Amino acid sequence: VIGAVFEGGLRGRFGTGATVSVNALLSGLSFAIVGFSHWLPLTLLAFGVAGACNIVTISLLNVTVQMSVPRWVVARALSLFTAFLTGGIALGAWAWGELAGETSVGIAFVASGIACALTALLGFVSRLPDTMDDDTGAEQVELPNEPEVGLALTMRSGPIIIELDYDVDPANAR
Repeated sequence: VIGAVFEGGLRGRFGTGATVSVNALLSGLSFAIVGFSHWLPLTLLAFGVAGACNIVTISLLNVTVQMSVPRWVVARALSLFTAFLTGGIALGAWAWGELAGETSVGIAFVASGIACALTALLGFVSRLPDTMDDDTGAEQVELPNEPEVGLALTMRSGPIIIELDYDVDPANAR
């Protein structure tokens, strides 16, 4: 919960990508500390930092998904994001559990910390869009023959339903 309090300030100050990368590094460090720690207060502090980083990262990615897609597909995009997030959590729990069973819980936490910290490098390969600075989340596209509409539509309008009416001669109705 404490992480959620700082999410807006971190995003505004450092941007989405940098905040997610720093959270990955801090989470990785926290997991490694848990793996090596034999002192309960240090372990609890490390879990607290990892939890704060986790909630900030999930929140930032959730907002990024919402702002990066057209309004009419936000629900589908969020459902895919949530499915992949929970699937990744399940797959990670299984994989790290297998490693812990083969070695030890401490080694699994350290390995998980290293893997988590390495995900920060993904920011160099594939940057997250900073969609917080514009109010549309999408680029304007020039259409050669824009239709005349009776409503003021923006890129965030929607869902939009297009209805076509056909006049069919009753003799040709079948």
